[in-house]
Amino acid sequence: MVCDTRLQTFGDSKTSDDVSTPLDRALLLHLRKVSDLAITDAATAVAENYKQSKFVDIEIWTKTGFTRGLQNLAATAELGELTVRHVEDAASRLIDLLAIRQSILLESGLTLSKELASKNLIDEACITITRARDEPEALITLQNMQSKIGLNYLTRRSHVWLDETLFARLQR
Repeated sequence: MVCDTRLQTFGDSKTSDDVSTPLDRALLLHLRKVSDLAITDAATAVAENYKQSKFVDIEIWTKTGFTRGLQNLAATAELGELTVRHVEDAASRLIDLLAIRQSILLESGLTLSKELASKNLIDEACITITRARDEPEALITLQNMQSKIGLNYLTRRSHVWLDETLFARLQR
């Protein structure tokens, strides 16, 4: 997840482009390459204009059943599968997926992240803090975002301060 020091995960464009950086996008690409499934919610998928990925299957969840024009796309030789799924209980769906998938990447916004964190189902979080004046401000923002999502149960924390951006990793 990426946010600025005001804990905003998107800006005027309603996308993460307004708060992200090239390094943050490179990190996301790397995480996709080492995952076997990426999960996001329909609102994020629409805002970020999700398409099939070269690196990972993507599952888009909608609680309301409203798909916002998103559609299932079968995997090809070059692209992974894109599935839109009505999911009433995100925690149960994630638990089912964890039984058959090794590494699941959650690429959602705050709502789905909070829901899964409330059940302690997020084992690791990578949070990027952008537009910080300095490392201490970024670390305070990280603590605030960790609390906002409900990730205080992730007690191991490491970070790198690079190009006015904090890249943090939280783990159990």
